[in-house]
Formats: sequence, C-alpha cells, structure tokens
Amino acid sequence: MKWSIFIFKFNKGNNILLFNTYNKATVLLEYNEYIKIEQYLIDNNLDVNKEYIEYLKKLGFLIDIKYDEKDNFLKELHNTVDRKKKFNIIILTTMDCNFKCSYCYERGISKNKYFTNEYIEKIIITLKHCIELDIIEIIELTLFGGEPTLNWGFTTNLLKEIQKFCNNNGILFLIDMITNGYLLDIDKINTLSKYNIDNIQITLDGKKEIHDNRRMLLNGDKTFDKIVNNIKNILMSDIPKITIRINYDKSNAYNIVEFIEYLEKEFYNYKNRIKLSFGIIDSNLKYDNKEELISYREDLEKYYLEFYNKVAKSGFKYSKYFETGSVCMAKRNNSIIISPDNNIYKCLSLVGTEVGKIDDFKMEVDNKKNYLNTNLYEECFNRECEFIPMCHTGCRFKSFINDNRLDTKNCEYEAILKINTRIIESMYKL
Repeated sequence: MKWSIFIFKFNKGNNILLFNTYNKATVLLEYNEYIKIEQYLIDNNLDVNKEYIEYLKKLGFLIDIKYDEKDNFLKELHNTVDRKKKFNIIILTTMDCNFKCSYCYERGISKNKYFTNEYIEKIIITLKHCIELDIIEIIELTLFGGEPTLNWGFTTNLLKEIQKFCNNNGILFLIDMITNGYLLDIDKINTLSKYNIDNIQITLDGKKEIHDNRRMLLNGDKTFDKIVNNIKNILMSDIPKITIRINYDKSNAYNIVEFIEYLEKEFYNYKNRIKLSFGIIDSNLKYDNKEELISYREDLEKYYLEFYNKVAKSGFKYSKYFETGSVCMAKRNNSIIISPDNNIYKCLSLVGTEVGKIDDFKMEVDNKKNYLNTNLYEECFNRECEFIPMCHTGCRFKSFINDNRLDTKNCEYEAILKINTRIIESMYKL
C-alpha cells in the first residue's frame, strides 16, 4: 500500500491531521501512530493497528501500491467532462442591463442586443441537434444577461417552448437564473414557479448604503430595498433555493461580517433555503509584480476566513472549503452559452470577446469544444500536488487575464494551502 497523493497533512501538537482533497474525508491521528503506519508501508511485517489501516483504506488515504492514481483520476475527469446524459445551456436573453455596477465585467460590451421570439425556433433546433449527438436525459438552462428580466416576453415564450420540447422527448427540464433581482416582481416569480426552477442567484454587496453605492440603477437610483423585498417574495413562493452572491473588494470587505449579521436577522426563518456565496472582485485583475500578488493573497486569506467563520455559525448554506477551480461548463462537453450577439461561448466571463467566441450561433453547434486541456494536469501530477481536485489547474479566464492565453494553468497553491489550513483548524477546533 501507499499514501494517496491527494492528502493534505499538517501537524497539530502530538497529532497529525490528514485531509483527503478528493473526497473531503478527514482523520486525526496521534503522531506516533502515524509514524508506525509510515514504517508499516515500508515493511509490512511490522506490528500496526490493522483497524487503522482498514479505516484509512476505506476513506481513500491508503491505496494499493499498483493503483495508478493519476490514470484513474483522469479517467473520472473525462467522464465528468463528457456527461453525455446532461446538457447545460446558458441563454443570455439580452446584453442590456438596468444597473451600472462599479466593477461590471461586461463594461465595454455592446448592450443594445436582445433576443427576439424569432430566435426561439432556432434555439430549439440547436437543442435538437445537440441531443441527437448524445442520449440526453436532462437539460439544465440558466437564464442570464445582461439582465434577463429586461427581456421577459422572450423569456416566458422560451421557457414554454423548451418545456414543450423536453416533454415531447422525455427530457427533464431544470432551470435556474442569475439576476440582479431588481425587476423580479411577484408576477415574474409566479411565472418561474410554473417551471422546474431550482435556484435564483441575486447579488447583494453589503448593507443598504454600501450596496447602493456599488450596484445602482443607470440613473443612479438606489436598489437595495427593492431587491430585499423581492427576495422575501421569492422565499414565500415554492422556489426552493436562493443564492445570495456577495462580491467584495477592499472597499466593502470590512463590512461583510456585519452584513451577514443583517441577513441572519432579516431571513431568520429561511436560512435552510439560502446559500451565501463570495466572489472577490480584484481576483480578476492582472498583477504586475510579485509584491502586489502577495498582498492580494494575504487580503484574500484574511477576508475569506472572516466571512467563513461568520457564515459557519450562521445557519446559512455555504461552501465548506476554499477551492480556486472546478470542472466548470467551460471545461465540459455538452455545454454552451448562446448570446444575442449571435455567437456561442463556453465561459461567461469571456462573453462579448473575440477570444471567447467558439462559434457563430448556428443550428449545428459543436458542443464538444471545451477549455479543459488535460495536458495542464501533467505538471501538477509530476510535483504530486495534493490540491489537484480543489484546483483543476485553475480558472481559464484568470489565465487569460494573467497570460493573455486560455491554455495555461492558474495556480494559487499558497492561497488554497493557507486558507484551508485555517478552515480545517476552525472546523475541528484544533
């Protein structure tokens, strides 16, 4: 037997904690017992607690000496990428938006583009083409923009037609929505409730004064009160989940803990239906020198841990560990983003850019294109990086920002190491 490479180890007094980054299993061993296991792996004739050995095997910490962990990881990765039975589609109903957020990544992209009802048939034919390539059992649609509520007539007709298409083909139709929440009134909520909507993501960047200074209407009017009221209406409907996205940078991070306390009081009875998600804005900036990058990571570690410790005690849903990359739709087959600029994309952050465009919007779309690039994993395996499953070679958009390329990895090893060390210490009160 041998240790899995996907083990993050750190000493705590007379103990050693092992964290499996692949399946998130955790075990705390006495240091002397750990040394005995290390010796046993060299000489199987040594006396050791066999119950420990079996337990560590069961949790994936110990694996057979002949087990090729890299080969099996990459096979499972390809299975995830292929996902033949599920098709993900994001439709940007419009590029237009009623907000002028201070950090908008779509700044500079032409806004006066809307899908019209004439495109619905083309979208349905595109879906038909894609499911003919694979046996699709589930279509997951995300409504986005711009701001999707600005093109509501198209949206309601689109949902009706895709639902009809799925019913006729024995396909489960699931939807979610990413919106600023300002125009999501009761009528729109009732419309969404008629469909199999699972989650609505709405952004709030802090308490009223801070949010209104960052996320205002085009005319400068405030938005916080109306969004909070709309969230309350969603929670009184049968829509099962809401994600409240909190985007932060140095200008509002100091106030996020207080904002979480506000959310606890405001939505006390609905915590089991609300997930809090954090996004650092300046993580998408390009750093011109090493000192600036180190400063960013130190700030990220400081603020993220403050938020984590607060949310962990709040009762809201949240991501338990800090991960900087995933097998997102940009890296998977059977996923496309259709934009009213008549282009197909794989990454939301690259919508409107020439580099992000993978095709024109035509009815026969190559939905197998992706930005996975398994060759990038080679270096990670060669240095036996324990955080491969929590990084997946990083975010391609950040690679583009930093390297002006989509085929490089974006490694944030130090941030993953430091933050997850503190998270695990806090979680297990070490």
